Amino acid sequence: MIAYVDNDTVVHLTGGATFDVTTGAAVPLDAAALVTFRVQTLDYVDVPWPTGTWPVTMQYMAGSEGHFIGLLSREVMLEPGVLYWFIGTADNGLDQDAAWELPLRAQTRDE
Repeated sequence: MIAYVDNDTVVHLTGGATFDVTTGAAVPLDAAALVTFRVQTLDYVDVPWPTGTWPVTMQYMAGSEGHFIGLLSREVMLEPGVLYWFIGTADNGLDQDAAWELPLRAQTRDE
């Protein structure tokens, strides 16, 4: 995953389900699900964001069968060339939580 420094980045999550991290059961992702994300250093420390707070709540796209959208703000203090963790979570309200981590590289538009 790539995020451009000093640019807003639209984040999409698609798919009808993810899986519970402890039981492996499918977690339906629909309008009732709470889906969030945060960006952390490789040491799992939140990246500074002077104008916002972590986590970011993603919005469900009505009638989409599991499509959520969020915005990684340009105000998040990403450093060019640095690798971070994009950490997502999902909670369907049924005591089934899921989480995933993706490497996120910050870069400038000219890289």
